[in-house]
Amino acid sequence: MTLSNWWACWWLLVLVVVLVLVVVLVLVVVLVLVVVLMLVLMLMLMLVLVLVLVLVLVLVLVLNCSSEPSR
Repeated sequence: MTLSNWWACWWLLVLVVVLVLVVVLVLVVVLVLVVVLMLVLMLMLMLVLVLVLVLVLVLVLVLNCSSEPSR
């Protein structure tokens, strides 16, 4: 095994390690983005549900208040 072959193998090893690291980093970033998106969507759904509940409560209260004087 000559010195040039050793250098070629070393560069190949470094290239493979760098590629693996890049792939792992990309996967981690994608996973983090997906998790953040899921959390944001869940928060939006919770907000919408809370708003709907508040609207329903307000409507019920208004209907009750408006029907009271007529009784």
